[in-house]
Amino acid sequence: MRRQVILMNETGVKHLVANIESLLIVARKDRRKLVLRKTPVDIAALAYRIKEEMDVTYGNKPHTLTVRNELPEGCTVKADAMYLENVLRNLVENALKYADEGVKVEIALTQEADRLSMAVSDNGWGIPARYQKKIFRQFYQVPREADRLQKGYGIGLTQAKYIIDEHGGTIGVLSTEGKGSVFTVTLPL
Repeated sequence: MRRQVILMNETGVKHLVANIESLLIVARKDRRKLVLRKTPVDIAALAYRIKEEMDVTYGNKPHTLTVRNELPEGCTVKADAMYLENVLRNLVENALKYADEGVKVEIALTQEADRLSMAVSDNGWGIPARYQKKIFRQFYQVPREADRLQKGYGIGLTQAKYIIDEHGGTIGVLSTEGKGSVFTVTLPL
């Protein structure tokens, strides 16, 4: 129990730092390049840590969060660990947030040639096709019915796209309203 409380407090602080960093990134996006501190990052370890944190953070919402790791042993990507963690945490948290109780979320880690892929899939509410091109825009939020409104600022996906672009990667979404979404990030190895 004590470990969970400590983990929840750490998660809260990391989330607060991530939100502040998101605001700063969005505010300076067109004025300055992002300064990356690239080191070898163990993506699998990062995914498992985020899974553990989100299971605690969303402990009151019935869900299943799994990690499917198909990466070779010892696979790392040269990236800024803090920013990459913010991206993956944002995608997982969105999957949990924009879904009903009992949602199933999977983080799939794969490698294709010289690219690493992180895909976060869910069986949540999905995003109507007409809004999918807009979701990476600053302050944009998908219009929802009153009973599905969630707290947010419309900066998480903007930040994620900016960070992944700065790493030389890509981020995209495939989604069907009422069936769920798959957000895929690819990064050069």
